[in-house]
Amino acid sequence: MFFQFVMTRIAIVEDNADIRQSLSEWIAATPGFQCVCACPDARTALTEVPRLKPDVVLMDIRLPDESGIVCTSHLKNLLPELQ
Repeated sequence: MFFQFVMTRIAIVEDNADIRQSLSEWIAATPGFQCVCACPDARTALTEVPRLKPDVVLMDIRLPDESGIVCTSHLKNLLPELQ
């Protein structure tokens, strides 16, 4: 019997470098999950997330350049299937 291993691809948007690094390491160490990018701000996320097409985004609400809520809205418009 053949089982296909499904990897959940995750993007992180977090301005705090220590938190961003910790989340990235935690995801990388968890079987079945892959951190495809870790963005420090909304501007970077709006460039990288659509290009990399992750399954899930962990979004900080308070970002230095734009609200995480607004950034999430933009990303959902670009990638409706994004969680």
